[in-house]
Amino acid sequence: MRKIGHIRLGVRIIVKFRAAGLEQPLSAPAVVRWVEPGRGMGVQFESVRPLVIWALQKELKEG
Repeated sequence: MRKIGHIRLGVRIIVKFRAAGLEQPLSAPAVVRWVEPGRGMGVQFESVRPLVIWALQKELKEG
């Protein structure tokens, strides 16, 4: 994930990523739910398309 400045709790962002087996990058709207400087952040996805859900589940499973 590319970091862009300081991210605050509650900020709405667009998460973009590439998934194995798909040519086009995917994106999904999300809200930042926690931030730990130097480690990362947690997001809650909103209005996620079925293809994005499938790709996220696949990536997390294969890790």
